[in-house]
Amino acid sequence: MTQQSIDIEVLTSAFSEVMPCERARSLAINALEGLKSLPGVLESSSLALTDLKLDTAAIAVVRQLGTEMRRSLARSFAGQSMREHAKAFHEYVLLLRTSLKCEEVRLLLFDACHSLTADISCHSHDVRSETPVFRDIVQQTRLARAQSYMLVHHEPADVSRVFINRLTTCCLSAGLVPFSTESEPFPRLQRSVSRI
Repeated sequence: MTQQSIDIEVLTSAFSEVMPCERARSLAINALEGLKSLPGVLESSSLALTDLKLDTAAIAVVRQLGTEMRRSLARSFAGQSMREHAKAFHEYVLLLRTSLKCEEVRLLLFDACHSLTADISCHSHDVRSETPVFRDIVQQTRLARAQSYMLVHHEPADVSRVFINRLTTCCLSAGLVPFSTESEPFPRLQRSVSRI
């Protein structure tokens, strides 16, 4: 089977929970033709899905499918290097991005073996409250034995650029370097012991 036929079957099966199979298949094919791929469907806005004739129930199914696929990928990643599973990890990030709430950024931390060891939710509104978001990054880095990080947010960003820049600065101050599945192993940076 081709990837396209697999995507059609997956989406048809999901839609069949809320509508007759014939209509589910028709909608699945139409959605995949319009948005090119299953990840494309799963990360699309509700407005884009409505334009493809998906009703509220079908859109809810798309969101649930995205959540289930992300959880499944996360389980399969346990103890494995993200660099060795770059394609699957890229899909995980796409699915993660679709689940983000307004003003939310996810901080992913990776250990020396490039395994995902922490997934931390950061909200820009926390900066204005008593939540010690930035101080916690140092603590979480130690607990996760992290050496690199990745920030995941919507594109274009619907969170403050100042907030993202501050998160980046905090990660760098904690001795982390940006994670990439494509680059050579990062040089080991000396950890900062300064308080944030």
